Amino acid sequence: MKRTKKFKFSIKLQMFILMMIGLVAAGGIFIGLKSIGDYHVWKNYVNVTDEQIREQNRSYMNDLQKYVNINRLTVSQAENTNRWASGEHLKLVFYKDRDLIYYEQETGEGDKGFEGYLSEDDRKKYEETLKNILDGNADAYPISFLDGTLLVTFVDNTESFMKSMVIGVSLSVSALFFAILMLLYSNRITGRISKLAKTVKAVGAGDMERRIYDGGNDEIGGLASDVNSMRNSVVENMSKEREAWEANAGLITAMSHDIRTPLTVMLGYMELMELQNEDPAFAEYLESCKQNAHKLKKLSDDMFSYFLVFGRRDFELNMTPTVAGEVVRHMLDEHCILLAGNGYNVSTCWKSENTRILIDQKFFGRVIDNVFSNIGKYADKEKAVNILAMDDGGNFKITIKNYIAADTSSAESNGIGNKTCQKIMEQLGGTFESYADGELYINEISLPIYKEEVLKPNKK
Repeated sequence: MKRTKKFKFSIKLQMFILMMIGLVAAGGIFIGLKSIGDYHVWKNYVNVTDEQIREQNRSYMNDLQKYVNINRLTVSQAENTNRWASGEHLKLVFYKDRDLIYYEQETGEGDKGFEGYLSEDDRKKYEETLKNILDGNADAYPISFLDGTLLVTFVDNTESFMKSMVIGVSLSVSALFFAILMLLYSNRITGRISKLAKTVKAVGAGDMERRIYDGGNDEIGGLASDVNSMRNSVVENMSKEREAWEANAGLITAMSHDIRTPLTVMLGYMELMELQNEDPAFAEYLESCKQNAHKLKKLSDDMFSYFLVFGRRDFELNMTPTVAGEVVRHMLDEHCILLAGNGYNVSTCWKSENTRILIDQKFFGRVIDNVFSNIGKYADKEKAVNILAMDDGGNFKITIKNYIAADTSSAESNGIGNKTCQKIMEQLGGTFESYADGELYINEISLPIYKEEVLKPNKK
């Protein structure tokens, strides 16, 4: 059966459809608001009686007369009334007898006098207006200036102004609606991306049980599905890896036990044979067998340690606060006594008696054991082994220096010990470094100082 491909409603298509819907809705809002505004303008500024117009003009006349009186204007300054008229959305036409004194053109500039200043259209308007005034078909109102009286005709542009306001407000509201609609869609998309990123970050931090889900049938939903499939694959691989590690752990543990047990028995029998036989040649063969058995036992221990430390990311620790001057110093003193018993000259300097550190004593003891084991194999007995333990203000440091023996060909090393120490100290929260500096070989062990909280007694 052929599998049908699921249709994806892409983000581009969603945005295009939303834009079309937004434009149609914004257009509807514009038409609706403009219709309401036009009705308001018609009702208040068009559908008025002649008496209402005359009453309004008389109100304009009184306000204009006050403005002229306050500013003490003369007839020649009639154009200064333009400031008052602009606030009332009016245009003023001043007459004296049959002459035009001032007429504000569409450009907003005033003209004094008559001859040479008016265009042909303005001349026709002037003649028509003057005829209406003389015939009594247009109202003209007297305004007294300091040096004479002029008749004024009010051309009310409030209707045009309000219609422009209606268009402006309608456009603004429509544009705002469209912008908010697109912003809400953008916030929805970015919100889904943020949620997906947060979930992926949690999975990356180790929360592999968290499901990555997004119900959208678009690119983001597809991405979430792909990432979730990847998470499932990682979880499955980790499960297989865990099973493989557990199987290997069982095998290595069993092999180590199977090898160590017969070697221990063989070493015991060799020691009994050595005690019961006094033949020098036979003793030499026994000693050779014992050395090889010890090598096999050491290789078995190294193999087990390497697998224990590097076979998995972390191992279980029993971290406890410890006074370095007690526990760690005791570990070092034991090894120093053994070195001294084998002919080494050991110099110890301890500058940190009460420093507290947080360690797992078993694993930290392995690090110390490995360091002193290497000293026993590679150090020059003729020169001193220097051990310094100190608190440098933020860390507890142990520095062990020894001179490298001239002949170390008999000592075998596979480098597993130092790698194991580095891994253990990393898990303990510290560092381990070992390096050669000329004739010196230096081991540096560092642990952060443990700062416990001081508990205050409860007050009764």
